[in-house]
Amino acid sequence: MLEIISGRAGSGKTAYCLEQIKNKLLAQPVGDAIILLLPEHMTYKAERELAAMLAKEGRGFCRCYVYGFRRFAYQILQETGGGLEPGLTDLGRQLLLRQLLDRRLKDKSLSAFARAAGQRGFAAELGDIINELKSYCISPELLQEIGSQVAEKDKRLSGKLQDMALIYQDFNEAMAGSYNDGKDILCKLLEKLPKSKIVQGAELWLDGFLFFNPLEKQLLQVLFGLCSRVHVSLTLDNSTLSDCQPWQNVPREDIFYRSQSTRNYLLELAGEMNMEVRERFMAGGARFVSPLLRDMERQWLSHRPVPVKIAKSRQSDKGNNTNNTNNNTNNNTTNNNNGNSDQKDAISTQLRITEAATIRLELEAMADDIVRLVRDEGYKWRDIGILIRDEDSYGSMAGMVLQEYGIPFFSATRRKCTHHPLAELIRSALAICTSRSSWSYENVFGCLKTGFFKEPCGLLPDAMDELENYVLEFGIKGKKVWAQPEDWQFVSRYSIDEEDGDADASQLQRAELADRRRRQVAEPLLRLQEALQPAGTAADMAEAVYVFLTELRVPQQLEQWAAEDEQQGNLAGAREHQQIWRSIMELLDQLAELGTGSGEPSLAEFAAVTGEGLDSLSVSMIPPGLDYVSLASFDQNSLGNLRAIYVPGANAGSMPRHSSENVILSDADRIYINQVEAGDRRTGRRLSIIGQENSYNEGYLLYKGFTQAREYLWVSYALSDDSGAGREPARLVQWLRKLVPELKLGQVLQGDGFVAEGRQALSGLGIALRHCKDYGVMEEKWQAVYNWLLIQREKNKKSASAPLAKGLTALQKALVSRMGADRLPEELAGQLFAPKGYLRGSVTRLERYNHCPFQYFAQYGLKLQERKIRGFSSPELGTLLHGVLREFGEQLKREGRRWSDVEEGEQRQLCHEILHRLAPRLQNNIIFQQKQLAIQLRRIENTANFALKRLCAFDAVSKLHPCYFEQGFGIFARDENEQAVELVYRLSNHNMLSLNGQIDRIDMTEDGSYFMVMDYKTGSASINIMDVYYGIKLQLLTYLLVAGQLLAEQLGQGSVPVGMLYCFLKRPMVSLASHRESKQEMIAELEKRLKMPGWIVADEELVQLIDSSLSASGESRFIHAKLKKDGSLGKSEVHLRTERELELLLAYVEKLLQGTGEAILAGEIVPEPYMDRNGFSSCAYCGYHALCGFDAQLEGFGYKQVLLQKDVDFMKNIEMELSPEQVRAVDERLTGRHEKKAELVKADNKMETDKTDVTDNQAAKQEVDG
Repeated sequence: MLEIISGRAGSGKTAYCLEQIKNKLLAQPVGDAIILLLPEHMTYKAERELAAMLAKEGRGFCRCYVYGFRRFAYQILQETGGGLEPGLTDLGRQLLLRQLLDRRLKDKSLSAFARAAGQRGFAAELGDIINELKSYCISPELLQEIGSQVAEKDKRLSGKLQDMALIYQDFNEAMAGSYNDGKDILCKLLEKLPKSKIVQGAELWLDGFLFFNPLEKQLLQVLFGLCSRVHVSLTLDNSTLSDCQPWQNVPREDIFYRSQSTRNYLLELAGEMNMEVRERFMAGGARFVSPLLRDMERQWLSHRPVPVKIAKSRQSDKGNNTNNTNNNTNNNTTNNNNGNSDQKDAISTQLRITEAATIRLELEAMADDIVRLVRDEGYKWRDIGILIRDEDSYGSMAGMVLQEYGIPFFSATRRKCTHHPLAELIRSALAICTSRSSWSYENVFGCLKTGFFKEPCGLLPDAMDELENYVLEFGIKGKKVWAQPEDWQFVSRYSIDEEDGDADASQLQRAELADRRRRQVAEPLLRLQEALQPAGTAADMAEAVYVFLTELRVPQQLEQWAAEDEQQGNLAGAREHQQIWRSIMELLDQLAELGTGSGEPSLAEFAAVTGEGLDSLSVSMIPPGLDYVSLASFDQNSLGNLRAIYVPGANAGSMPRHSSENVILSDADRIYINQVEAGDRRTGRRLSIIGQENSYNEGYLLYKGFTQAREYLWVSYALSDDSGAGREPARLVQWLRKLVPELKLGQVLQGDGFVAEGRQALSGLGIALRHCKDYGVMEEKWQAVYNWLLIQREKNKKSASAPLAKGLTALQKALVSRMGADRLPEELAGQLFAPKGYLRGSVTRLERYNHCPFQYFAQYGLKLQERKIRGFSSPELGTLLHGVLREFGEQLKREGRRWSDVEEGEQRQLCHEILHRLAPRLQNNIIFQQKQLAIQLRRIENTANFALKRLCAFDAVSKLHPCYFEQGFGIFARDENEQAVELVYRLSNHNMLSLNGQIDRIDMTEDGSYFMVMDYKTGSASINIMDVYYGIKLQLLTYLLVAGQLLAEQLGQGSVPVGMLYCFLKRPMVSLASHRESKQEMIAELEKRLKMPGWIVADEELVQLIDSSLSASGESRFIHAKLKKDGSLGKSEVHLRTERELELLLAYVEKLLQGTGEAILAGEIVPEPYMDRNGFSSCAYCGYHALCGFDAQLEGFGYKQVLLQKDVDFMKNIEMELSPEQVRAVDERLTGRHEKKAELVKADNKMETDKTDVTDNQAAKQEVDG
């Protein structure tokens, strides 16, 4: 007898089945078997419900079996024999297919799949296809035959089918006699079913199925003949049914189409087997307590829904407080609107639709509402279920939000372990042993960062970071370096002058420590590599991996992590650590069997197959007790009759979800195959059209999911995704709003806070407090939260709510504090910056402080810096070019030659020799170890030659010639014989400021009367009064001070500064405004860009000392100066300074250096960046923004207060800030200089007069003599 139990969703079909089974078990505990077959994901819940029903009667059961088809097959084979072959898991099937594909790729027997077969994920896709082919009873031979039939019309499809048949055949041969998978065991079940005593005379119940594939239909045909009674429940609309008659006119897009097709098949099969057929039509609505949800199910997605009218809420009479989505609704409705309010309350207790700005906010609103149901409405966690359609966007985030809100939950979906540290360890270790880039930085530290080297190798996180920094700094890679028996002796060279023996003790100690650590971590990896290289079988290689893992004490480390997660309440994480080891062992077991029957894999194949296996790793979770929220997908929906269902992600594109075709066998291919192979309608071999089937099935899945709630349904959607792109609500949301016009749409915006859980309440309270400070208003809800936290803090600071109390204290401090208002204590500032009473550093450091005090503190106080990564960048380019110019100048100085004396050919030869002598010293010969850098060396040589040629030309027209190169002062004096100049200033509290640095070049006249300084720059450079006034550009002026002191000490006389210039070491690109521009115009533009910026004294004679060609040309090629026709200098405020202005600036710089030192030692570290008149701020290239959090829009933050005025006004301010004594000293120095100059001029005139008199006397004498 066949009984078909039909009815709409919620009509009580499953309840009827379980109730009937319970009654039969109570009436007859012993007897023929009762077999309940369900989809695999529904078996646990159904068996548990049945056990609970019998437990209420004080009974259990022993003759009822609750199975899915696969587990049922194992049970029957265990009874009848034939199930001894080890089962092959999905992972094992994927690994085997990966190996078979690699073999076929190696012998080049694949055509259509030749390229795709090697790609990651292809084996998994092919495994799904083979599974489907077995389900539809399509053999490799038949597949090959179909491929031959379609060869003439579609060669592409024919090639795919032929390749697929090859792999399919290989797979079956590898499985034969060795393994069985899920489909193979069903085929064996067909053979063994008649021999089973369990099935003979059994009563069979089938529930929860929508359709059956051809293989399952064959099983049903056998079962129908063996079982005494068969009961099948189907979800159908009873209004369209006729008793025991097939229904032929159901459109394919109808949600009940597949159920109707299944019913028709069952009726046809029963007719063929002469079985009595009974139909039981279940009346609709048995599930629903909510009348609104009952009406929604009845009218589901009808084209013209009849609006639902809701009676007055029963709870409204009790004064029930019903909140809106984010609990912001106040219950202060007036009596005049009680009727309307009661109706809205009645709706909101049954259905809610919520719109959120983001996915995160949507899920937080959902969690907040779940807590409200349990806290205020008497729900249990187990009464609530969550259905997710877009698992990629919502799956992991939903779990994270629920955990944050303290909601216990369980998801039957297996948790992916692809990126678990253990998977990363194996993946990286095998890459080290097999890939071409073995022992690369990525692979080695991919292993080390997993944390498994901590215990056996003693590599703590800090030690690992130091080793990583060392490896990156010196570009260490390759087995040759990691495994070398010699010690690592790579040391940093901070100057291009350093030779091999110049490394200091700290550098050698660092190298020794890095070497010891690399030996500790390299040993287990080397042992693994040595074990894998000669390994001949897959079992040997799997064993080598196992030994490697046990040497690293991986199981013990996983146990420790699991215990730590359990202590922190992270049960999901603990479960993952507990299961991952078992999953890896299963993977290794599968890998060890790879060679059986299919040949042994090579090491590369073994690594590739292992990688595929690691990508597929997943673990199942254990429910956190009996009371938990169930989290499920629409595809694996086994929630059953729950009181409340939450459906987040109701967006277009997700509901219904767009179907995706199989990448190997498209829908078009399947249609074509079905046209060729028209099989039997019941058990035929027609492949499913995935796109169409999924589309038809989607409507049913949504219908089933949305109708599972008994009392309360929550539907929500987000207006944007994680990337910020806009999203639209699904059409069914609009349909629901038409069905319930009175339904109010809940909205959750950015900034809305939730009070369901303490941490979220604190977050929202912070926003509310800020709003209160700005606008003087706080919502009643947040006032209540604030008062409750105050009470908890005062009540018991040591209680569980102590973290919340601390959070409140932090919020209060943040509300009233001003960012950057605190400073370092002077004692601490002294310890940080001047440990021995000396504040030492370069001028650049002080400039950094004036750019932003906090930036200085982060870099030189906390000593935070970006890690050094070996490479050739702008600093290295500058170092090399500086070195070439220094060596060039010093060689000419030793030979007593001027730069202008060198011919271009000799200059190029010298440049080449110097460059190739210095380049190997740069970063341990980096430039010759990388081919691309060796090519770049030629470009550097061209740039050096270009700069030298221009500087030689400049020397020819200048009366100041290079005399000092990279002249050090302070601790930067380059050798003991070099006369060191100290620039030291006395500060308060007995501290001293000692500056150091190097002056790239000092030029001087032959008699030493005049000099100027030059600073080489590979980038852009400029100077202005405003930057000097605020201490941003102090370098050149300080160099001018040092050079003056140096020349005074060495020459014994005062030398007069005539200028300070930046010299560019680059070849600028000149863009053509028009193709008509001549070569002369391009050269003129180039000359203009290469003119040396800086300051020169506004005196015609002194300017002509710098460039004597001015008198002839009127405008200099090299400096920003020109002469008018009357011989006077042209106006140039930017580049010309009077002698007095320059002396005042030098005096001001000394005062500024001293003041900056005082501010540093006073502990001023406020984030207060400088912004120039062009809007360029010091934050532009600062790497510490994440630390200071500077935001000019926030209170307490702000840029340094600056004056935007003319240079003349700045000079007035500078003179006013200098003391009268300092100004008087400047004037006296200038007066003395002018008097001395006048005396020299007078002496020169007298000498000329005397020479003239002598000449006249000699001429007169000659005339007399004549």
